Amino acid sequence: LATILTGSWAALAVIERIEDELGGKRSRSSPLFAGSSSREDSVAHARVIALAKVGNIGVLLLAALFSLSVFGVNIWPLLTGAGAGGLVLGLAGKDMLSNYIGGMMVYLLQPFSIGDWIHSADGSLDGIVEHIGLYYTKVNTWDKRPMYVPNSQFHSMKVINASRMSNRRIVQTLRLRLQDASKIPAIVRDIRQLIVSHAKVDRRLHRLVYFNQVGSYSLDIWLSCYTSQADFLSAQQEILFGINAIVEGHGAAFASSIAREQMGTYPPALASQAATAPLPEADATAAAAPQSSAAPQSEPLSPPSGFTPADTLSSSSPPPPSSS
Repeated sequence: LATILTGSWAALAVIERIEDELGGKRSRSSPLFAGSSSREDSVAHARVIALAKVGNIGVLLLAALFSLSVFGVNIWPLLTGAGAGGLVLGLAGKDMLSNYIGGMMVYLLQPFSIGDWIHSADGSLDGIVEHIGLYYTKVNTWDKRPMYVPNSQFHSMKVINASRMSNRRIVQTLRLRLQDASKIPAIVRDIRQLIVSHAKVDRRLHRLVYFNQVGSYSLDIWLSCYTSQADFLSAQQEILFGINAIVEGHGAAFASSIAREQMGTYPPALASQAATAPLPEADATAAAAPQSSAAPQSEPLSPPSGFTPADTLSSSSPPPPSSS
């Protein structure tokens, strides 16, 4: 029995030593986009952990069987009755067994490893993996609240491993003022040159800059490119600084929905030109004609000849009788 226990302890120590040397100690608080590791490191570390867990379970099972045989227990009936016992245990502790099976699937399939940044498609899980156990997985969320997820939930959960992304995408929509329409071609050309020549932008993937659409208050320029995991934040910041310098260098500015431009009003430059432009000849003559302040008075109409008003006839004396 002492030999079995000593051999088991030695085997477990060797497995742990191999796990430490091959898997290394990954950071449990720094996500991959900060440059703490790489996608290959994550996969390799998960593979080492899976093999170590399987080895530990195998050593413990063998040690238990050999210990029973030392005490004179016939282990063959136990092995033959493992099927019936497994059925009973499965019915009694279905949820517990599903968690253990889920933990083994995580170790064997390696969807994530310790130190990976994972999040679920429905948004219920988002953080850094700190511990993967046989029953639950510990995830440290971004507000530093540990979340303990039963391994059985990973059977139905859609998990996104952000630490194993090959690249990160920079996508922006730049909204310029409507009055800067004549400057758009030059701005697009200079921004495209900035993206193409930037050292941190991945040249194997697309680098697109296009005048996309005319909005209700802005002219939209669409930008899309890719950078590496470690350079994402710094590359995006440098590109945005460069875009701002290009826009200011061309005398343009970004649009704002608060100061919405009306399509019927002139921009300042066009308004000054319209104010100093000469009027057409007909308009100039009409503008130079004097305008009377009062409306012209109409002359009274005189009655036509031979017309006698009714009041004149009524007031006159009757005509003298004519002589016969």
